Amino acid sequence: MRCAHGLRDVSSPKAEYLKWRRGTAVGCTFARLIAGRPEDFGQHVVVVASGGSPSRVAGNIARRVDDLVNDSATAAGVLLLPELTQLPDLGRVALALGNRPLWNVTTSVLARPPTSDMIGVHIVRQIPFGKDACPSEALVFGPFKEFPPTRRVPVTAIEIYVGEPRENDPKTGEPSTKANLAHMDVFLPTRKAFEKMWEGSSKGRAKSLGGEDNRAKAKVSLVLPKALATEIGCKP
Repeated sequence: MRCAHGLRDVSSPKAEYLKWRRGTAVGCTFARLIAGRPEDFGQHVVVVASGGSPSRVAGNIARRVDDLVNDSATAAGVLLLPELTQLPDLGRVALALGNRPLWNVTTSVLARPPTSDMIGVHIVRQIPFGKDACPSEALVFGPFKEFPPTRRVPVTAIEIYVGEPRENDPKTGEPSTKANLAHMDVFLPTRKAFEKMWEGSSKGRAKSLGGEDNRAKAKVSLVLPKALATEIGCKP
């Protein structure tokens, strides 16, 4: 894109990502609200060096998340990976994260349409929870046609909750056994206001996806076509 003076107008990865997250492709009303001023909600958006071998990039990600976990003022992190522009490279980095301490990566077959030829990759990182720990589910976004509309972003990114999880799951009300971005506090005045936003998120998500889509489940970090998953050694 060029401006009126003929110079290339290049947005920063952070500006580009947050602009997308404030847009209508994102069905989650909570995510759009937080994107307006992420630091006010304890969400830190950082660019991570994403060139080099999968092991090196995974190490960069893991170290940055370590820093975020150790920062008591941080509830969640957005790690921007602008140099990861090819899905095979992203898949290899995801697998390499499974070799880092406190990280676990598993896979599954997503059987229902439109994901019959897709492998789900599930990335979790153990985070402190009281005197113990619990897994926090990471979400991966990127400019890949294989991703659902709610994850199809101009710049590759990982979002993960790193703060103290809520005692009870925000959705079910049951004692928390895992964490995800839904544990972020958006400082709503009443439970009714929270439920109204949750309902709006459900409707917005369904509209953006055009129906049920297993690729967009919170427990699915990213998806890979079966052929690609086999090629890079990612088997369910």
